[in-house]
Amino acid sequence: MNGDIYKVVTYKEQGVSHQYYGKPCEDHVGEYFDSKSGVVAVAVSDGAGSYKNAETGSRITSQKAVQFMAKKFERLYELDEETFADYMLQEVYAALIEEAERNQYDIMSLSATLLVAAMHPDGRYLFFHVGDGAVLAYTTDGEVKILSQYEHEEAANITTFVTVPNTDYKMGRGRGDVLSFLLMSDGPEPHVISKEKAVGRLGLMIQMSFFFSRERMEDELEGFTELLKQNNMTDDASFAVLSDKRGVGKVFGQMDAGFKELLFGLPLAMKKKTKKNYEGFFGQMAIHPRGMYPKKLCSLFHIHKNRVLKKKLDGFIYAGVIKKENGRYIF
Repeated sequence: MNGDIYKVVTYKEQGVSHQYYGKPCEDHVGEYFDSKSGVVAVAVSDGAGSYKNAETGSRITSQKAVQFMAKKFERLYELDEETFADYMLQEVYAALIEEAERNQYDIMSLSATLLVAAMHPDGRYLFFHVGDGAVLAYTTDGEVKILSQYEHEEAANITTFVTVPNTDYKMGRGRGDVLSFLLMSDGPEPHVISKEKAVGRLGLMIQMSFFFSRERMEDELEGFTELLKQNNMTDDASFAVLSDKRGVGKVFGQMDAGFKELLFGLPLAMKKKTKKNYEGFFGQMAIHPRGMYPKKLCSLFHIHKNRVLKKKLDGFIYAGVIKKENGRYIF
């Protein structure tokens, strides 16, 4: 099993307020694939803006977290919550201490939040969260579920960090019911989550991530971030999306007909059988990363002519979802 079954996209952007005050983007995003276990992990970390070395803290925090989560997934998955949290925080804290001692920093100057999620090829997953931001999941039934969101007991700009002893945290594990994770920093969070419900556009963004290239999705997230800035978001913004491509057939079936028409040029009124054929097509394409020959694909659509197949796939080819190389169609 390899990383071909996952799609990852990360994006971060300096906030308007940081530009105004001459501060760097203090968010950082991380990703890591462990070839031995087949686990992929993604992370978002937001450095504490009131501290001098926040940017360095978020970089180290996110990078160490994804490596640890992916490499030690089997061990971590079996632990109780408290032990899991101790292991994760000790691993990150040790890396921050090393950086602080090497450069004679105050350890608190490296303070940062942490959101990290990992997926195993057998369907198991883990997530861990300290501080601001939100962890969301796209479930097998097509729901965008908020798994973790920081509860502000004090002022909205007061949070906790991985450097705080006995910090509050949220962790979770499961198997088979999540197709995608979306992590975000606290910049976009209040603009896209209201009354414990995510705005619909987040679900559409996650659905798109199953079909489009990393470059296309980075452009989409850039556009999404610009829209949030127009609606008064001033803080840094960062996102990390981790999706299991094997769920793409199910996601296609859950997409709104109008959205499929917009993205792929498909007819609004699609027969149930045709829809099922497309679901089966994407399900097979997802597990054949080197592509499939037209003859096999024709059988999935129950057709006999390549020109008919081409017509069915034209919209996906035009959208950049499917390409044809050396006689094979590749997703």
